[in-house]
Amino acid sequence: MNKKVAIVGAGIAGLSAGHFLKKKGYEVTIFEASGKVGGYMHSQQIDGFTLEHGPNTVLLNTKGLRELILSVGLWDKIKFSNPGAGKNRFLVKDNNLIRLPSNPLEFLSTPLLTFRDKLKLLKEPFISPFKATDNPSVAAFAKRRFGPNFHYHFIEPFVTGIYAGNTEKIAVKHGLKLLWGAEQKHSSVLKGLIKRNKEVQNQDNNFKKDIPKNKLFSFEGGLGKLCEVIASQLNIKLNTKPTKAELEEFDHVIYTIKAKGLNQYTDNTFLKTQLSNIPYASVGIMHLGFEEAQIPNLPDGYGALTLMDGPQHFLGLIFSSKIFTHVAPKGKILLTAIIGGLKNPALIEDPKIRQKIMEDLRAILNVSGEPCFYKYTIEKEAIPQYHMNHQDLLDEVLKFEQANPKYHILSNFVRGISVGDCVEKAYQLSLEI
Repeated sequence: MNKKVAIVGAGIAGLSAGHFLKKKGYEVTIFEASGKVGGYMHSQQIDGFTLEHGPNTVLLNTKGLRELILSVGLWDKIKFSNPGAGKNRFLVKDNNLIRLPSNPLEFLSTPLLTFRDKLKLLKEPFISPFKATDNPSVAAFAKRRFGPNFHYHFIEPFVTGIYAGNTEKIAVKHGLKLLWGAEQKHSSVLKGLIKRNKEVQNQDNNFKKDIPKNKLFSFEGGLGKLCEVIASQLNIKLNTKPTKAELEEFDHVIYTIKAKGLNQYTDNTFLKTQLSNIPYASVGIMHLGFEEAQIPNLPDGYGALTLMDGPQHFLGLIFSSKIFTHVAPKGKILLTAIIGGLKNPALIEDPKIRQKIMEDLRAILNVSGEPCFYKYTIEKEAIPQYHMNHQDLLDEVLKFEQANPKYHILSNFVRGISVGDCVEKAYQLSLEI
């Protein structure tokens, strides 16, 4: 008799786990409290525009993600991003778009850094690393290795783009594992990243020859297409929240839900305390459509980030139709503004937010007229924060899983928040159970 697996939550982590385990012969049931699958990985098509309400792109950077796309038959349906999207990203400073460096040599020529800042970069390989037992914030780590100006212009906007959070409060060893791991393994972030880049290129060559170097992708109809295809092959109970008693009947139970949802399923006091302490950032997502003539000089690129103390009302602006031409009708432009986060949480409910964003766009992009398309949604508690006590949470999760071998936690508040991370966690779990 096949073992029965219950998965609580039909976001990308739950769907991926269900897919991989069904392939192994498990009898899988997914419970989803809402009426739709995909969680925040949700796409809409309106008036010829394709709107993303979660991630706008995904990086094809894990084995699990590649295996998933191949296995569900969507590999030939991938839409890779336009070349400029991978290498052209901008920072808004004094209402000007300044291109961010994309390689070490460009950091030495960027106007965002002073001569002294650039000398600091050259000295980075000779700065002693943190001890493995240290727990620096992203801000403390970046300022020590690269200097405060580098942190201000590059790290802080970058982290805001990922977490919509505060670099002073995010633990670098969990929030930016790549940088921490590079320093710990090679005593230098720069040396470590160069080494890793070569390893990734070799992996790509071994896997498939035709993967573009930028590796940002979506699908016709949006990223939600992946969730829809996976879901069509699984037994999913929508608008259903299982009881603890119901879950006890399964051989394995996998949780992929938010912290407060998981809190209802455990009696472990220590774990409940940690779950209750996880902060989440809420964001507003504004989609704006324009005629090409309204923004004649929109540069090729992914989009623009803002400085933490900048006057703009958005955290990031995504040039959606510059990344993927298929997301807007011919002759039109789609922009996506990300608003709020922990920087300005009240702004997402501001009744004048559309007017304020348009004022920003006129100042930065010289936008003329009003948008021909507009859609605004608010995603409450969308992004978990990997704060300074994150290791305490991981310790309690590990203790809980070791004491209760049939229960597994794959939620995005542990071990990575990206789509690639969530799929990879599901893939690895499927190999272990």
